[in-house]
Amino acid sequence: MSKGLDTAFMRKTLLALLAIPSPSANERAVADYVVAVAAELGYALKEDGAGKGTGNCGNLYVKVPATDKTFPSLLLSAHLDTVGDLRAPQIIHDQTADRYHTDGSTILGGDDKCGVAILLALMKKIHAEKIPHGELLFVFSVAEETGLSGVEHFDPKLYAKLDGGIILDHGALNEVIVAAPTKVQINLTVRGVGGHAAFPENHINAAQVAARAVSRLPSGRLDPGTTANLGILWSGTASNIIPDTGYAEYEIRSHSEQLLDFHLTNALTIIEAAVREARVIHQSGEKNPRFSKATVDVDIETHYCRYALTDEALPVRLLSGAFKGLDFVKKPTNGGSDANVYNAKGLPTVVMGCGYYEPHGVGEYIEFAETVAAGEILLKAVTAPA
Repeated sequence: MSKGLDTAFMRKTLLALLAIPSPSANERAVADYVVAVAAELGYALKEDGAGKGTGNCGNLYVKVPATDKTFPSLLLSAHLDTVGDLRAPQIIHDQTADRYHTDGSTILGGDDKCGVAILLALMKKIHAEKIPHGELLFVFSVAEETGLSGVEHFDPKLYAKLDGGIILDHGALNEVIVAAPTKVQINLTVRGVGGHAAFPENHINAAQVAARAVSRLPSGRLDPGTTANLGILWSGTASNIIPDTGYAEYEIRSHSEQLLDFHLTNALTIIEAAVREARVIHQSGEKNPRFSKATVDVDIETHYCRYALTDEALPVRLLSGAFKGLDFVKKPTNGGSDANVYNAKGLPTVVMGCGYYEPHGVGEYIEFAETVAAGEILLKAVTAPA
């Protein structure tokens, strides 16, 4: 076996991937590129129906039979989509540091095209050099950034008998993600009594009620394993109209189901109390005056469930061995990834770093040396006996 992955191929592939905008639900162009590259390497990628109704592309995957059944069978994955930006980035290469970033007007897309480039380089290596390995399932998922819906629709029968999974979807090379939280979202719709702003009597401003409710909700870090955030708040159509509807989206993430239940119950109590305060008496000279009150509809969504892997879990052991002699840490994250879905469906799966930093913003950058090193570590993990 020659030493390492083809670095020149990885760089060329990564730059080509970065140049193709692929926000969630618009992954078709980058998917077509990945299919073409894989075909040149000797792989016929299949596409599932995960994109139907929500996007223009499904998950791509290929099963590679084991060449040595003493090696573990693994799912290896990265996602094709980025956060929402349809503009092609202007990529700048700092040659001294071998770092890539944009001109500051767009995202870069290293999250998660670094992972995609690494997987393609690994596919090239094992196919060209006939390297012994167990059964491998390569997955290029879609719609990861919008609630992990791509892998939610990926057929679990395809990975039900595999030993474990490794996802390339984290920044720092020396971090292996072994735990992640459950995320619950509260969508609340407040209904008041709308009307003309010049005649406020007998009306209830739903925007004001919704704002009062969410202003009382705790935000930020609620305890060492729990965070909460108000992400969306909107209402109304014009300043001279008392809005009859107010809408908000609030999330809680926690590594503890008990604490999640506590904070969720607390949030619902706060919302109910704030809305209940909004009542008006209709002063119309009637003997028995009428009352109106605000109401609230609450929809609770569990976006993904927590996981926590021990040191004995196969993918943790494989990466620990691959990192041998290098400094690395096994740690939890407060974010979600496709690994949440795979773990929930019974496949022990970890997330490893691949060299991108400051994702989801225009300050994103890639340390290419770390991307290359991540590929070498993954190669060691895949070609190590269980």
